[in-house]
Amino acid sequence: MHLEGGAAAAADDPSAPQDAVRAVRELLSQGADRAALRGAAAELGLTIPALEARLADAGTSFKHELRAARVKEAQRLLLSTARSTTAIAQELGFPSLQHFTVEFRKLTGEAPGAWRARRS
Repeated sequence: MHLEGGAAAAADDPSAPQDAVRAVRELLSQGADRAALRGAAAELGLTIPALEARLADAGTSFKHELRAARVKEAQRLLLSTARSTTAIAQELGFPSLQHFTVEFRKLTGEAPGAWRARRS
C-alpha cells in the first residue's frame, strides 16, 4: 500500500491527508507489529516527516491514531472476553494499568471496568 506516486502528485492531491489517516488506521487495525511509526511510514511509501505532516494536515497524529486503535481493540476484548483489565492493558502494550485507564478514559469518557459493566 503506497500513498505517493511521486512528490508532485502527492502535493497536488487534496485528499492525501485523509488517505494517510485511512491507511494508518488500516495498518493499526492489522495488529501491533505494524504499529511503529517507522514501519507505518515505510509500508505507506512515505518518510516519517511526510507521514507526520499528512496526519497533522488531517488534524491528528500517529500517536493519537495508535492510542485510538489500542482503545478500540481494548473495547473489543472487554466485550468478548473475561480477561482482566490488567491483562488487556499488558496485551495491548500499555506500560501500566493506570496508563491504560487514563488513555481509555480520555477516548471514551469512562474507565475500562465501568465501560465493560455498562455493556454487560
